[in-house]
Amino acid sequence: MAKLGRAKQRESAALPVAAASMPAVAASAPPPAAQHDGPDDFVLLRILGNDLFPRHRKGQTRTNLALILAHEPELEDCRKRWIVNRIIDPAEEALIIDLLERSGQDYTRIPFDIGEYAGIGWAEDGFAEPGFFLSKSYEALGPEARARAEVHARRLKNIYVMNNNGGRNLALREGRGLARWVLPWDGNCFLTESGWREIRRAVLEQPDLKYFVVPMLRVSSNELLLRGQMERPAEDEPQLIFRNDAVEMFDEARPYGTRPKVDLLMRLGVPGPWDRWLADTWEAPMAPRSAEAGRFALAGWVGRLESGKPHLERSGQGTVRALARADAIVAALDWLDRQVMASRVQPERLCLYDEAKIGELASEASATLRSALKADADAALSRGPGSVADKPAPAPGAGARDYFSLARYWWPDPASPDGLPYVNRDGDDVFRSGLPGFAPERFDRMRVQQLFDDSIVLALGWAALGDGRYLDHAAGLVRTWFIDPRTRMTPHLRFAQFVHGHDSHDSTGYGILDFSGLPRLLDAVRLMERGGALSPGDGLAFRHWLRSYADWLLDSPQGRHASRRLNNHGTFYDLQIAAIAIFLGDIDALNAALRRVRERLPHQFAPDGSQPRELARSRPRHYSYLNLVGWIAIARLAESVGDDLWNYEAADGRSLRKVLRWLIDRCDARDWPKGLPVEAERLAVEPLRAAYSAKYEPEQAGPAPQPPFSLDPMLGMAPFWPLQR
Repeated sequence: MAKLGRAKQRESAALPVAAASMPAVAASAPPPAAQHDGPDDFVLLRILGNDLFPRHRKGQTRTNLALILAHEPELEDCRKRWIVNRIIDPAEEALIIDLLERSGQDYTRIPFDIGEYAGIGWAEDGFAEPGFFLSKSYEALGPEARARAEVHARRLKNIYVMNNNGGRNLALREGRGLARWVLPWDGNCFLTESGWREIRRAVLEQPDLKYFVVPMLRVSSNELLLRGQMERPAEDEPQLIFRNDAVEMFDEARPYGTRPKVDLLMRLGVPGPWDRWLADTWEAPMAPRSAEAGRFALAGWVGRLESGKPHLERSGQGTVRALARADAIVAALDWLDRQVMASRVQPERLCLYDEAKIGELASEASATLRSALKADADAALSRGPGSVADKPAPAPGAGARDYFSLARYWWPDPASPDGLPYVNRDGDDVFRSGLPGFAPERFDRMRVQQLFDDSIVLALGWAALGDGRYLDHAAGLVRTWFIDPRTRMTPHLRFAQFVHGHDSHDSTGYGILDFSGLPRLLDAVRLMERGGALSPGDGLAFRHWLRSYADWLLDSPQGRHASRRLNNHGTFYDLQIAAIAIFLGDIDALNAALRRVRERLPHQFAPDGSQPRELARSRPRHYSYLNLVGWIAIARLAESVGDDLWNYEAADGRSLRKVLRWLIDRCDARDWPKGLPVEAERLAVEPLRAAYSAKYEPEQAGPAPQPPFSLDPMLGMAPFWPLQR
């Protein structure tokens, strides 16, 4: 224990926090063997926590502390201590500690560790179904219930950061060795001389009781409290006094904002408005009554200092306060998540492809792969640059630079004179029909696929072989498609996978899948910029285009539609959002996408590892494979920013590992529903097998990958897959 003047500081060791779960501290636990056996004295330990905007004003904890130190009287037979409880703002914590030390106050500091926080995941327990935030149950909730659900989803993070009941229990444990009566109170509690006199008299008159309930008066202005002008009775959740041999403690599994103190009040049988409060279905039930229930009495009153938000302190504002509190919890934890991710994101670093593997291409062991890369890069030199404006005619109602493709399973209606509206023949590709008007070059999908593939092949070719022609040509492709005002694509996919005769000349959002190759293009652009083939002005113009496209994905009807899809379309939507967010350093969009991916997993994967939504399609093997390609790409992106989706497991055990294993085990099976295996798709399982071995069974890694290193573009796997993470 270090002494600083009269002040005494104690550092409380932080317990390690599990990434996916937080064990509850027993609500009832025997008191420590060492207890204070002296006279009827008291120790008041107030817990100083975080300011949470918009519930509190910034600096409010420190402001209230200064007021208490300046105006609260000395309390008869009572010593005062403080708990500095995981303050997340280092500057604010330093000011609080400085104030305590200059005032000669004793305190214990519970440190906040951003590294410990970074390992804490989302809470999935309690919700009506896995993937709750992408469910119809969530969509049916009103705004207030949604806010509470968001708080619950952050329960484990909340428990660590706010440490509400953890701080109270630490105060209890410390206080038991310091006095007969322990007051583990909130940091905004203020005692007047008369209020303390009433509390002390009530306790000393009934020393056989182990608990006392101290009603709390919420004030809208501290001046009213200092002047003794309180006109209404105390009505807030009360504070508690514990005799040092009291058994009950606060339940540390109940986080701030979800009635953490009420749980103990109800265990003790303390009546109040909380008896009428309704619980959300995801909340854990209140604990049963304690063996010590009823062994309490009321004792005086205590004032609650203002929060800095006077309108929230008025009577009858309970619901408004609750919403502000929920918003504040979410905002604080999201701010911390932003700090964690910002420390990990390096936009210039490759995400899908592995720098080390690219560096090894010069070795003799990589001769076959290097030779194949040179051949493909040489071939790419002869193509392009193609433009979205090269098509002979735009979509109905569109311009020449608007991207245009047709949905491949929709056919002209033979019973209609003009073929309209088109009819669906799932799994039957109209582009292989030979019908006039369906030549691939009439539309943009083939061109954009070639753009994505040629760009990365050329960039990898430059990185491996040092031939500047490759990089210059790749940069020309990017300038033509995204930068040159005469040829660049308008940043939206409103007319992608268009269906004639439907949706009033708009697509539904399924066409966002056409840009599934965008993440590999972004790695190619990183290499182009590294090699100087794209100027800073080019880079700025490309990012401007990318930002506009990302905004369209997030805000358009098509983007919102794709974000809600629970099959491969949703997967590739999240893949694009995450890839763009890393490239642009958009931390909020990245964190939202990675969280949404976790919510999506139980909707797409069955407990046995199958993909029911993809198996229901007319081409079950193809779509099971395609969706998994998207998941692997997302896992690689996440890995590049320190997020491990490879080993993530939902609460019911569903995981990417199980899905990979399921598909690999069936890659040669002849009993797939609705169709037999296709040779190209059987061959395409090799990249999945290699990824599985590398991540889960590295000690059983097989021989080096063999050609082909690039697969049918319709299968979604990026070219030269052995060079990926």
